[in-house]
Amino acid sequence: MKLKNVITRINFKILLCITITIAILLLSLVFERSFYRIWESLKDFGLSIYYYFCELFKIDRVTEPTINFIGQYDLVNDPFSFISFEFLKAYLSLSFSSIINLQSLKVFLASSGNLLSDFLKLMLIVLPLLIIFVFLYKNYFSSNEKAINSDSRPLKIYKFVKFKIVDQIVYFFEDFMVYLKDHRYFYKIWIAILLFYFNFYSVLIELIAFYLYFVFSFDFGGVFMQFYKLILDLLPLFRFVPLPIWIIIGVLFFNRFRKKIAYKILMHHEMMNRGLINELGLSSLICSPMGKGKTTLLTDIGLSQSIMFRDVAFQKLLENDLKFPNFTFSVFEKEIKRAISDHEIYNLATCEKWIKLKESEFKKSGNLFDYDYLRYGLYYYDGCKEISIFEMLNNYVKLFFIYAMESSLMITNYSVREDNVLDDIGFFPRWHSDFFSSNPEYMEAYSRHSHILDFDMLRLGKTVVENNKYRDAFEFGVVLITEGGKERGNMLDNRGVKKDSENANQLNDLFNSWLKMVRHSATVDNYPFVKVIFDEQRPESLGADAREVCEKIIFIEEKKATQTPLMLFGLETMIYDFFNERLSNIYSNYRYYRGDNTLFMYLLKSLWSKYSHYYERLKNVFSYHKLILSSQKGTLDGTVGSSKYYISHKKIYSKRFATNAFNDYFMQKSILSEIGLNDIPEFESESATLEELASENSYFIRELIRIRSEQNKNMNNQEKDEI
Repeated sequence: MKLKNVITRINFKILLCITITIAILLLSLVFERSFYRIWESLKDFGLSIYYYFCELFKIDRVTEPTINFIGQYDLVNDPFSFISFEFLKAYLSLSFSSIINLQSLKVFLASSGNLLSDFLKLMLIVLPLLIIFVFLYKNYFSSNEKAINSDSRPLKIYKFVKFKIVDQIVYFFEDFMVYLKDHRYFYKIWIAILLFYFNFYSVLIELIAFYLYFVFSFDFGGVFMQFYKLILDLLPLFRFVPLPIWIIIGVLFFNRFRKKIAYKILMHHEMMNRGLINELGLSSLICSPMGKGKTTLLTDIGLSQSIMFRDVAFQKLLENDLKFPNFTFSVFEKEIKRAISDHEIYNLATCEKWIKLKESEFKKSGNLFDYDYLRYGLYYYDGCKEISIFEMLNNYVKLFFIYAMESSLMITNYSVREDNVLDDIGFFPRWHSDFFSSNPEYMEAYSRHSHILDFDMLRLGKTVVENNKYRDAFEFGVVLITEGGKERGNMLDNRGVKKDSENANQLNDLFNSWLKMVRHSATVDNYPFVKVIFDEQRPESLGADAREVCEKIIFIEEKKATQTPLMLFGLETMIYDFFNERLSNIYSNYRYYRGDNTLFMYLLKSLWSKYSHYYERLKNVFSYHKLILSSQKGTLDGTVGSSKYYISHKKIYSKRFATNAFNDYFMQKSILSEIGLNDIPEFESESATLEELASENSYFIRELIRIRSEQNKNMNNQEKDEI
């Protein structure tokens, strides 16, 4: 029992770390030349410093620098036998001439014949195995009577080994990696020792030594010698690490490199989109037929615009900071955060009220957030006018409120998700708003949704809900209204609507007046922090008065094919398509003939799913498609121009919005029915009967039947009259 208690108390992770450390230290027996190289590099460094100061102060030298000499290298086994630039040229010339000649061609043809002979011998072995494989493959897809979802014996053995042994080992090493992250000094020591073995310290010291030597010598021939010594210094690393590991490292490096380029391309597209958004007015209308992506474009613009508003607020905060550079903004911002937390500040109007209160307190106490106003002053002259510090603070608190508000700046009549992160460690907060490299695994932890649009907020006249508490809540933000024409209607839709009605309607709610005057409530420091965007299938669906307020009507002319900026992604697509087609055929046959679980299908699906998940993630993160847009003025009196807009899939399809925004209404409508598609009667033949046509309840068919009925009635009356 005592022994068991001792064993349970032993921290095997520490023992493993100590064991790894001892093993790495024992590698010094293999890398003994590294000790010689560090000594030589230090000697070269010392002599280069000596050379540097002698040349600097014009002192006669007793000895010369040794930086260009070859030291303790294993030149016998060195794959590079050249030690000078002239030798390299001669070596390459000789190699080229030895390859391109008649004798080399004869040797190549002879070796090709031997290769063909070896291939034929190999086929004699492979062909019977191939026949056996085809036989087993056909037998594998024959029907069987095994129980559904039962595991075959090989699969049971495989799962036992995997779950009981392999997975436990994997879990232990995953836990060990977590332990290393918490005890970083272990792997830092290992890396430091390995860098010594692989001569990284020697290379760094030699580089500094050569720089000191080159400053005065300008020995360009020595550059080649340093490059040669660098290769020799790194040889232990290349010899120690196996070739497959280098291939994996190369692939990982290339993958990271191409992702960086692809991210830059996507960000460049985002900046181009923002340039286009800046050209839009305060209100715009997006139009396209169904399925062209008008709500997608609407949402994409809203996501970018909310970030652009915060970027503008930040720039204006900096501009105001520079007007009074000695003001104690950190103290002021801390007080703003407290006021927001205590709900003293909750909109722009309360920001202004709060500053006026602080101004009155200053006149009484003489304290202005610990600012030394006697030394630095209370006024700033910008060349046109004089600005008091309280005018600046009035703008600053509003801008800070817009910038630091930890909620969405969008207010919409359909749900839109954002995943911007506000990082605040107690000083000035900072937003992380990268659409492309954010990790979706933690999306739910930091995502938020747009505010619900109560249309009474946008009505200066009568409201649907009397004394609505949200009526005066809207001041600034990004207003997105999908199917705007259906909400506002046009002249034909609003026939019969009375302006003097007691109830709110499109003629007496003064929504159009609000649309014309919205900038007044949203302007801070001469910048309007508001954007109103509708979408609709046709511009005429929106009333002329509201439509003409829109500075631009945007039409989606064309949706281009999806593209991916990743280098060599086409090769990965070819691999995916090739194997996916064959797997689909195998899977279809397997599911048709068998109901049990086999080791072959289990491994096949496991392996292919890993590549499929890898491919799908790359495609979803980096794919985009272009929209070709044209635009007109709201008065519909001529085309303004055309442009491109880039829809990044990672940005817009990360659960941002539902394309069926009003789905719940139709779900509640359908749930009342006791009949589904399978219960609806079918036509009995290619030609519909009169009863089947009548069951359609079509206005057109009903009119035809009515006319036919009247004709029959008239004919019957005519026959009676003749009799």
